[in-house]
Amino acid sequence: YLRRGVILTKDNLIKRNWHGSTQCVFCPRDETIKDFFFQCKLARSIWSVIQIASGLYPPCSVANIFGNWLHGIDHKFRILIRVGALVVI
Repeated sequence: YLRRGVILTKDNLIKRNWHGSTQCVFCPRDETIKDFFFQCKLARSIWSVIQIASGLYPPCSVANIFGNWLHGIDHKFRILIRVGALVVI
């Protein structure tokens, strides 16, 4: 769902005629997939914890998560790292 951009963030809900606030509950920005997973204060904090625990730099975009973010990591661990990081977020 993340790769396809169909997570029901507030910007996607608006496209489906939802009439609520578009503001993220954790920061003053409009809630989009990019904000929710990468730019929001809470997301940045969580990525910082993941970085401290794993030594991996945070990805900067959805394309980066599924692209070269884990370059050099054994293939069988890439899926586990991606799933684990996204579950935490």
